[in-house]
Amino acid sequence: MFNCCMLYNMNKSKMCLVNSYNTTSAGTIEITSMFLKELCDNSSNNKYIVLLPKIEKFSNIFLKYNENIKLIYFHSFSGLLKIIFRIIFELFIIPFLVYYYKVNAVLVLGNYAPLPFRNKVVFMQYSFLVDDNIFNEYKIIDKFSNLVRKGLFWLTVKSKCKIIVQSDLIRNYTIRKYGTKNIDIYVFPNPRINASIVIDVDEIEGVKENLLLYISRYYAHKNHIFILKIAKKYANEFRNKNIKFYITLDPKINNGVYHFLKAISDNNLGDIIINIGEIPKESVKNHYKNSLALIFPSQAESFGIPILEAMSEGLPVIVPDLPYTRSICSYAGLYYKNNDVDDAYNVIIKIIIENNIKNIYRKLSLERSKEFPTIDQWIRNIINIL
Repeated sequence: MFNCCMLYNMNKSKMCLVNSYNTTSAGTIEITSMFLKELCDNSSNNKYIVLLPKIEKFSNIFLKYNENIKLIYFHSFSGLLKIIFRIIFELFIIPFLVYYYKVNAVLVLGNYAPLPFRNKVVFMQYSFLVDDNIFNEYKIIDKFSNLVRKGLFWLTVKSKCKIIVQSDLIRNYTIRKYGTKNIDIYVFPNPRINASIVIDVDEIEGVKENLLLYISRYYAHKNHIFILKIAKKYANEFRNKNIKFYITLDPKINNGVYHFLKAISDNNLGDIIINIGEIPKESVKNHYKNSLALIFPSQAESFGIPILEAMSEGLPVIVPDLPYTRSICSYAGLYYKNNDVDDAYNVIIKIIIENNIKNIYRKLSLERSKEFPTIDQWIRNIINIL
């Protein structure tokens, strides 16, 4: 476990403000949760003020008692109130807290920090902030809200800070868009989830059904429509071979989920594409264990946490042949031509029919996952650059 005194290389107690108010998506919530649980185990005298959104995922978070960590919750708004409060939060609340608690360093786990602060580090987790190809795929209303986010990130870059990204690919996109004049960029890949557990692939139980799991919320670039297309074209083949896709959508997230689920019903594909809803964190491992493979058709990611989680559990991963998937999976991915329904189907059938292929890629997944840092190594890297 890391020693937080390394933060300033001094024994004197220091104060760090961790702004995680903007972490409301599945991936950013996971990052913050891992960070808090590891931070809670530190034994240094340094103190932390952690700002969180008042949402269920965080209100139920359990932290071992630590008098050096103070959690402050702020209501999570929507619509126009969200924009108004965000302006107040960034321009007034955070500066007040920095002054009141005599903060020495600011760590932002949620992409934006437009005001200049001493020792400011920003964890950038949204690939569309630097990848214009993704941005162009959004609908007009989504483009407007994301333009606001891109503007906040532009201000963040101009305010001079250190930026953490999760892959060399995103680092290159960031440099191409903003250069390196005002920022120092660090690449810290996400940690593997099995930091101290050695899995023997020969002991992994065989699945009872041919389940293909896609863990993701619904956004345009997540490309859920690809699952619909492949199921529609090969419905008879999937039924004959008992192949099912499990997706994890919450209908309350946005209107796109409702229309997508309706399309599944309208095409009579409810027995092939099954929505099991968002999975509680404690149940994720069981779903990986009971699945044949992870399928992840997303068109772009800043990292892609479920891919590494699946590989850490010895699960083969079926992914489009894109730069971000190559950066994560490397030699361990089962690649298909991007958005090619026929090629994806052939990959799926191959792993079902050829049992040796399945076992080979189980082993490759485990080998690849071990090349990523453990959670405590990952936390230590973040803390050190402060």
